[in-house]
Order: sequence, then structure tokens, then C-alpha cells
Amino acid sequence: MKKLVNLIVALAMVFTFTSNAYAGGWYPGASDWATEELDSASQNGIDNGYQDYSYNITRVQFAELIMNMYNQMTGKYPNPAPSNTFSDTTDKNVLMAKTAGIIGGKGKGIFAPEAPITRQEMAIMMSRSLDSMDIDYYKGDGVLTVADKDSVAGWAVAGVDFAYENGIIKGNGTHFKPLANTPIQQAVIIVNRVFEKYYKPIEPNEDTEPIEPNDYTRGYDISKENEEIYATFYNNGQKIKIGEGVSYKKLDSDASKLYCLDTGIVYRYNFEKNEVDWEYKHGYLSDCTVVNGGKYDGYIILKVGTGLAHAYKYLVFNSDLTELGNIYKWNSKDDLNNNIEKLVNKYNRETTGSEPFSIKVTDPSQKWDNVSFTKDYFKFYSNPYYSFVDDYLSIKPRSSENKNITPIAVLSNDTGAWGFNAYGGIYQVDICLSSDDDSNAGIVFNVENLADGYNHFLGFYAGIDAEGDKVMLRRGKGLNNGDWENISNKKVGFNIKPNEYYTLKVVKNGSSIEVFLNDVLYITEKDDKYMDDLKMFGLRTWGKEAKFKNYTVNPLSY
Repeated sequence: MKKLVNLIVALAMVFTFTSNAYAGGWYPGASDWATEELDSASQNGIDNGYQDYSYNITRVQFAELIMNMYNQMTGKYPNPAPSNTFSDTTDKNVLMAKTAGIIGGKGKGIFAPEAPITRQEMAIMMSRSLDSMDIDYYKGDGVLTVADKDSVAGWAVAGVDFAYENGIIKGNGTHFKPLANTPIQQAVIIVNRVFEKYYKPIEPNEDTEPIEPNDYTRGYDISKENEEIYATFYNNGQKIKIGEGVSYKKLDSDASKLYCLDTGIVYRYNFEKNEVDWEYKHGYLSDCTVVNGGKYDGYIILKVGTGLAHAYKYLVFNSDLTELGNIYKWNSKDDLNNNIEKLVNKYNRETTGSEPFSIKVTDPSQKWDNVSFTKDYFKFYSNPYYSFVDDYLSIKPRSSENKNITPIAVLSNDTGAWGFNAYGGIYQVDICLSSDDDSNAGIVFNVENLADGYNHFLGFYAGIDAEGDKVMLRRGKGLNNGDWENISNKKVGFNIKPNEYYTLKVVKNGSSIEVFLNDVLYITEKDDKYMDDLKMFGLRTWGKEAKFKNYTVNPLSY
């Protein structure tokens, strides 16, 4: 009777992540009489382990058994159906069984993966699985003789007849019980018995087709068995060991590299090299993210513990696996990108010896040759808020309500301005406006008589205005705390967007002044003011914050 009760068939699954069953070991909830045959199922690769063997087996678990048997009998797996085949599951075993014609689902895109599977469903899936593997077997005569044959669905008749006629599922001898369910231990044992009945090892010979090489580009999945992590390739069903650990989290950055997170350790398996090519250990490691796409694609961010003021500490590695340092804030993608950028720039400065924002000046008259004047040489007027951040300088008014406060930064020192040939030169800088709401920013040149106060300087100003989408050229008169004259305004013909950099260039040749934006000439004017030598040059913003980088001053080409 014991064997009759246990007769049921199904095919096995590929990947199960529990580790409660071991060959020759422990099977929670299983009966003592089942241990020997469960050991056999484990050794044959049919059973991967379950948390409780007394529970009724579900539809998705049975699909797992089906695919395990399929793989053990054929040495491969079917390609999975599209992930949107069913609306309630993307399980790889279900999708592979769908491709093989073993399952059809409940209709309307439903599979019901967690529902207990019925005996008639198991029977038809078993017969279809043998058909999909081209196995020769007795299918029955197509006539049901069981007492409860009227309860068998029309689509299941062939499977029930096969299972009953072959003695695979006999019920109680007279009734098949097509709508009844089955405990996991019995399902595993029956699948293993079917495997042993129908499996025929392939004898190697000269005509045997070689196993297809592993191809990670066609997909793979990972599984955990005991204390080891494995990757199984979809194209050939081959399984390789990629690491060890109690738990893991799969973190893909591209098809060739797999990142796995364990307690206190993260490592990367490189499928192109077929080896673990990077790992990092930290006692407080609790999470890992691999940046996908964008400027920092492939960067690794490790959460390693808390920092100050509830800010978490994160370690950052670039795509070359070089540790760049740590950051202490990660509240959103934008914050992450900004903090990574600051860290990258800081790392680059420290490794190259470069300074934050500087003005590069070439002046043959002073015998300068591409000298970089760093933040120590700047002098600020009109009470601005300013900061030197990596490769850019940020300037904004101290009071956003009083837009007439006009911050200016000039290249200067304690005794006066750095000299420059005021007759002519080429000034160029990249500008990023923070707003398109009534604000502008740009270059000041041929400047003198600077003092705190709005527009309190003598000299020229060329700038860009996002609200008006224009380039401007003005002359600061330095009188009555803010007088100045408009020389020219030109529409640029496109939207000057905030938070994007634009290249502004001024070419001054004697009284001739030309203003370019992104290398397009917009303004050409004549003005013979402020022609004396030793004038200052620098930057100006009005109304809102602006960022400046890549400021260069070069002599004219003669």
C-alpha cells in the first residue's frame, strides 16, 4: 500500500534557494519511511530541498520538479517563454515548462503558482513532459476505467489514462481522485521513480553532439545548495560554482559580471574570466548597489554602517574596482550622483595634485605660461555666498530677495590686481545657471575701482540670461552705487536651460569686443573705454546662484 500511496509523477525544477534537505540528511516534515527514497531523489538531482515535506505541493513547486527531471534526463533546459507570459509569475521553471508544452496555465494569462496542484494536473503534466523529451512510453488505450472517471476534465483524460494504466497513480484501486492534492514527499519520490524508470544514460560515441559551451549572454540564474552558490546557464543547463555563503543578493551591472552580497562580504564573479575577480569584506557591510547606466555605470556603492546625524556611510568603488573613499548621505538618486561626483573629483585632485576651480592664464607680457591661479588668489565683493567645489566655483547673492546685490569674484591679491594686458585677450568660461527666473551670470574684464555694493565697479560685463535666452554686453560705470550702460543684447535662438553648462567666450582686441556662446558669435561692438593696463578680470552673477568652471584667459593670436 505504501508504494501505491506514493505513486505520482512530475518533472523537476532548476533552482530552489532553501537548504533544509541534504543527501542522506534531514527532510523536515517527511515520514521516516520516505527518507531512503528522498536520499535517492537528492542524489539524482530531482530534489533540491523544502522547508516542510508534509505540505501539499504547489503548481510552481511541481514545475520545479518537472524541470529538474527534464534537465537530468536530457542534460539541458528549454529556453524560457517571455517573462510576461503569465500575469502572476515570472518563475523560470514555469516559463521553461510553458515553452516545452508541458503546461498551459489556467487561462487569461493566469498560472496560479501557489495553488496546490491536483492529481489530474500532475498526470497530464507528466505525460506531456515525456512527450517533450521524445521518450518512448505506453500511453494507454484512451479509455478510462476508474470509478470516478466522470470527475476527470476532458483535457486531462490522456494524462490520467497514462498514469493509471502504467501504475504511476492508482488512487485507491477503484477511484483516481483527480481533484485531490499530494504531499511534497510523495511527489518528489514519484518523480524520482519515473526518472529511474525512463532515464537512459547517453553512451558517448563519435556521433554524440558535444555540449554547447556556457553562454552567459543568453541568460543564467543562481541557486544556493547547502553553503555554496551556483550559476546555471540557460543555453545548456550547465551549472558552475561561483562562491560560498549563508545568504546572497544578486546584483547585476552587466551580463558578464555577477555581484553577490553575503553577510559581511560582497564579491564579483566574472563570467568572461570564469573566476571571482573582486571581493570586499567589512564587519558592518549591510547592502550593496551597482550603478547601472549613466556616467557612473559599474560603480559599486557599499553600505557599511551609520555615520553622523543619522547619515549612513557608504564606500564607493569605480568600475575599475578602485576604492575612491566614502560618502555619508544617500537619500535619492540625485544625492547619490552628486555625492559620487564630488568624491570622484576629490579623488582625482588628490591623485593628480590638482586644485579645485582655478583660472588658467597665459600672458607673454608677464612671462606667464599657462599658470593656474587657485582659490587663494580670488577676492570677492558684494557679500556673496561662494564655495569652491571640486572643478567649479559656485557664487550666489547673500540675499535672494535683494537681487541688486551683485557678487563679483576677481583674480586679485592683497596688494592689488594681477596684471593683464588690457588692450586685448580671450576670456572663456563654462557657466551653469541655477534658474531661468530673472537672473544672469558671466565674465567681467578690464575691471577696476571695485567696492561692495551692487554693480559698483568700472569695467565690462558679458553674460547669459536664461529667462530672456540672450547674450548681453554691458559697461559698469561705478557711479551712484550701481550705474551702468547696456551696450548690446542678442537673442540666441534656443532655450538656455538651467542646470546645464554653456561656454561663454569674449574676444577683446583693442576697442573691438566680440561675445560668443558655444562658439557662435552673437555680439560685435566697438568701445574704447578702460584701455589702460593692469585691469582685473573675473566672474559675476546676479539674482541667483551660478556655477563656473574651465575659466581660461589667453592672449590674442597675431
